[in-house]
Amino acid sequence: MWILLLFSLSSAGQYPCKFTMPDGNVIDLSSLYTEVPDYEMDAMDFVYRVNICGDAHKTCGADPGIATQWEYNGNCVAVLARQSGAPPKATYINSDDPDLGIQLTYFNGDNCYNGPRQVIYNLHCAKEKTRITMIEEFSTCVYTFEINSKNVCPGKSGVTKKSTGLSTGTLLIVATVIIFAVYCIVGSVINRKNDPELSISESIPHRAFWTELPSLVGDGVQYTLSKGRDFVERVRGRE
Repeated sequence: MWILLLFSLSSAGQYPCKFTMPDGNVIDLSSLYTEVPDYEMDAMDFVYRVNICGDAHKTCGADPGIATQWEYNGNCVAVLARQSGAPPKATYINSDDPDLGIQLTYFNGDNCYNGPRQVIYNLHCAKEKTRITMIEEFSTCVYTFEINSKNVCPGKSGVTKKSTGLSTGTLLIVATVIIFAVYCIVGSVINRKNDPELSISESIPHRAFWTELPSLVGDGVQYTLSKGRDFVERVRGRE
């Protein structure tokens, strides 16, 4: 009996669990994998024992699976889904609002009269440890698990936004350069329209200010440095 129990609770296989979503974001759900015990819930007159990103630890004999269904007397009814045979599919619960959660679908369960069983995990952001909140069978032999977890919330290490290729600082610099270029071009066009005799350099808007700007900056730097030196000398004089 003990041998059978240890066999049924043998180490489950953990699988790669990184997915590229339809919008290009990359998610890594590996943190949802659980060691013994499995995620478990009673529903619809059965006990469901499941794992995420790996096989359930309590197996139907020697038959591993992502999710399993059990009678209350301890008999295994079916393996609802397997990692082998067909890779899982990841998408958003609502493509128009990705923050509503992630939907992870596993296939290749035991045969049902309409084909292999399937499991759908609807993963919702919540301020709690991973737990099953509801199980439904909306379609025959397709089992939907509503699961809350803090590990699927935006900003967690497992959820990585698609890079735009440019940092915020770089975008600000680019925007500043573009605005300044437009300012110079438009100002020059207006000034030369008012006075066609102006050269290109003379038509730069507020030319006198830009010509004096380097010396003004230099004076500001010198003033700041001198005040800094005065402050240091006053502090040293008090010691």
